Amino acid sequence: MFLNIWKQNVKENNLKHRGKLHQPQRFHSKVLNPGYRENVGQRLRLAIVDTFWEYTLTTKVSGIWLLRQDRTHGISRLPHPLNLNLSFGEHITNSNFFRRWIWSFVLLSLFLLGVYLSLQLWLKFYSYPILNTISSDLAITDVAFPGITICSPKVVNLERVQRYIKTLKIPANVDPHDVANGLEYINAFTDQNWKAPAQESFKIADEVLRLNNISIYEAAKAVSGSCNDFVKRCYWGINEFPCRQKHEYLSFISTTSFLGPCCSFNYNPKNLSYVPFSSNIFGIDGGLTIVGVEGSERNLSTGLIVLAHHPMDYVTEATSSVTITSNSESFVEISPTVQSSATEVLELSQGKRDCLISDDLELHSYRQAACSLACRTEAIMKKCQCVPYHIPNAKADYRECKLNDSTCYSQNYGLLMHSFLEVWKFSLSDEYFFLTQMPLKV
Repeated sequence: MFLNIWKQNVKENNLKHRGKLHQPQRFHSKVLNPGYRENVGQRLRLAIVDTFWEYTLTTKVSGIWLLRQDRTHGISRLPHPLNLNLSFGEHITNSNFFRRWIWSFVLLSLFLLGVYLSLQLWLKFYSYPILNTISSDLAITDVAFPGITICSPKVVNLERVQRYIKTLKIPANVDPHDVANGLEYINAFTDQNWKAPAQESFKIADEVLRLNNISIYEAAKAVSGSCNDFVKRCYWGINEFPCRQKHEYLSFISTTSFLGPCCSFNYNPKNLSYVPFSSNIFGIDGGLTIVGVEGSERNLSTGLIVLAHHPMDYVTEATSSVTITSNSESFVEISPTVQSSATEVLELSQGKRDCLISDDLELHSYRQAACSLACRTEAIMKKCQCVPYHIPNAKADYRECKLNDSTCYSQNYGLLMHSFLEVWKFSLSDEYFFLTQMPLKV
């Protein structure tokens, strides 16, 4: 009788111990639960629990092996933090339970952190699925020959001003000297550092120009250098050609830039259907060679400013340039960089690709420079109610700025440039045209 009671007590203690630690042994399952075959859910739970505890005994995965049941060293030997009066067996049981809760919390936190970082990485990739690659497989003949614009650093030439005012009809009560001083205000539209004189002679010059029915553009061309002054002899490769000939490609035409009246090669902003050409020769013995002159007998150090740009882009302050001094020979190396979008990028929605392509807008030219120029024009029109003479292709209903508007443009130049840069912060895809950046080397 004593033996049977002892065995029964041992079984009851084992059952309590198993229920407390949730660690059933596989060979005890039939004894503790005779109806296990009828309880599929309990069988599945016991199998999962058994498998987990066996895995903690055999694995070396960092953190998982610390969850195993029986440990007699390390933190397992520390007293339970809430009860220091436990027996040895109760101390081991409670210590293991406390330790497993700590490591379970740590592992669960790390797992959730890993899931969160993975989701953030996926969302980042999903939002910007565009990859940049660098390739040199593009042939140089597939890149359009750059537009070359030559300008004088001085928009208003005093000698030309004196000759020009002699051709104007000036009222008898107007001093020609005041008209000459007023024409210097043309610099306000192009010279960023220009400061207006104390007198207001621009009002007199403006009245004289209105009397003669002359626009600011015509006056600026008359008092500044022209193509006939800038370029004297031109060569393509080793063959000379007339600089001012009427040719589709090999000719210089009068244009404007942020520097005022200029002279350009392979660039025609007034012809929206103009298609630039590509060159099949390059190097020192190929390309374009010019002999330029600018200055006067009393001012021989003026020099010229050469700007290289895409043949469809208006020349702005961001255009690469180099100054050619008088009595010198200079070689300019142009290294183009072509940025294009793959078909997979063009097929993405506008929100995913984070840029605009030609199908998204109705514009004459699908280029970033054209959009920036349109934004600049709108900003100037909003502030001064006119458009400067050197900005091409303005709307027909936009008024050209007069000399009376020069002070408005000059005083608000910094604000106007900042406004259009902040508004138009997007790039256009080169689905049809190349976007070319050209660092210059002399």
